Amino acid sequence: MTNQLPDRDPEETAEWAESLDALIREQGTERAQYIMRSLLQRAGAQSVGVPMVTTTDYVNTIPKRPPISSAG
Repeated sequence: MTNQLPDRDPEETAEWAESLDALIREQGTERAQYIMRSLLQRAGAQSVGVPMVTTTDYVNTIPKRPPISSAG
């Protein structure tokens, strides 16, 4: 994902990563998830192009059925 863009300030990037690590360590993954979602929403509102998140919190509750075989 980030390998497609040049990192123009690796030191700043490392500081952001360290801040995220500290947030997770001190306040947990639930808080980190909230912060990340808030930042993505804010970025979108500022017209910052961000990759789409392709996972959701939803679980498919429709049971799988075996395939129906048809003759011919």
